[in-house]
Amino acid sequence: MAAVPDSSSTSRWARSSSGPLLAAGATVAIGASRVADRSYWMDEAATRMFVDRPFSGLVSLMWREEAAMGPYFVALWLWQHAFPSDSGMRMFSVLGGAIAAGLVVAIGRRWFDGPTAGLACLLLVVNPFFLRYLTELRAYSWVMVLSLSFGWLVLEWSHRPDRRLSAGLGVTAGVAVATHYFFALWVVAVCAGLVAVGAIGRRHAAPLVRAGAIGLAVVAPFLHVLTRRSNQVDWIGPITVDAISDTASDLLGGRLPGAVLLTGLALMFLAAAALVWSRAPVGLQGDEAGAAPTDDRGARVVVLSMALGGPLLLLAVSFVQSFMIARYFAPAFPFIALAAASGFVRSARKLSSTSAVAVVVAAVSIVSVAAFVDRGPFDDENRWSDPRAAVEFVLARLEPGDVIAIDRDTRAILHYLGARPDIDPAWMGPAVDTRSPPRRPFSEIADVYESAPRVFVFGWNEAPSQTIDALRPNRTSERFDFGLTWVVIVD
Repeated sequence: MAAVPDSSSTSRWARSSSGPLLAAGATVAIGASRVADRSYWMDEAATRMFVDRPFSGLVSLMWREEAAMGPYFVALWLWQHAFPSDSGMRMFSVLGGAIAAGLVVAIGRRWFDGPTAGLACLLLVVNPFFLRYLTELRAYSWVMVLSLSFGWLVLEWSHRPDRRLSAGLGVTAGVAVATHYFFALWVVAVCAGLVAVGAIGRRHAAPLVRAGAIGLAVVAPFLHVLTRRSNQVDWIGPITVDAISDTASDLLGGRLPGAVLLTGLALMFLAAAALVWSRAPVGLQGDEAGAAPTDDRGARVVVLSMALGGPLLLLAVSFVQSFMIARYFAPAFPFIALAAASGFVRSARKLSSTSAVAVVVAAVSIVSVAAFVDRGPFDDENRWSDPRAAVEFVLARLEPGDVIAIDRDTRAILHYLGARPDIDPAWMGPAVDTRSPPRRPFSEIADVYESAPRVFVFGWNEAPSQTIDALRPNRTSERFDFGLTWVVIVD
């Protein structure tokens, strides 16, 4: 059944040419207001440390041990020359989130209709998962951009597999996989879904090979490091029912936002299953100006493959090696928002009433915004380590002769301490081609700690190591916690 034109303000806004720009602008405003609200946590500090070196050093580092997110590191290295502050660096992630919001509107109105586009954008930008990675100095907001770009291109390519689209699809897929290795699973899921519904056939064979060759050429320089970093995910716990539940909850944004998304997702899944069962024709049937297409199996298969297929494949892989971390599922999130919005709007349309669409969109919007306000737009539950506050605490108490020690590799502490003569004598300073700063054995500098009036020891997450225990014989100590960051003062 063709989509019924809607005269609501949401529909008019989303269908207008300025809809994606307004969505992007609102997202930039939200992101810019919160880039400075928290200090870098450890992964963000590592990102800053990776790019805060000559380009030759960055290339050497990526070649030796840190090729994951390679395209992101290169782009961020360029960005930092214009915006070198902590907040300025985080604005690069905000830019990615803004583009993702604009793409959700553009894709929503191209594949579905105005109300779906507007509601999907709202579900995206008020969700805690999106808000966290909107301002985090990591690649995940850009992973969402690449995911949306790939989804759009692959559907357009399935209708018109010419050389230009094949090249664009290959480059996008290659950059996406090089930025987030697990994205390869989303590529498999989408291709399998389109083949299953007949959207990809024999005429696509040669263009698919061409796109695949281009994608492999793009990602190849970033793959060799997989053989050198076998222990990179050893910290992830084994897969359990609780681990799956916690990951799903984090991905969906918590209890109330998650309930909204799951409800809409279930409605779309049922509608898509009925559409596929009916063997409706595959193909975009809307006009190029952005009018809503009629029900299109290809579009719904792409959305559901990205929202559900990719995550299910990653879940299956996790039974061999666990990857139950919500951010690894980031490619799915914007499509979950699209799927949920489509499910709500389509279900309302079955009532054959334009007013029903407006009521449903308004109700879902009110619930989502209420959850956003209740949780707090600036609250990051999962980013509660505060190394900046820990450093300020120590510097306010530091006296001549005291020594600062850093337990294990704690990059965020190094970032906020800066270059100090009284910093950990074990730290040998940064090296341009290594991931972590080299350190001297404790035995070589034990006398420095022993002679110091006080030693301020920084750590993160885990209990103090034997190095710290070695400082304690016949001395008193007191611990202070700053979220996951802690400070032990040894007198």
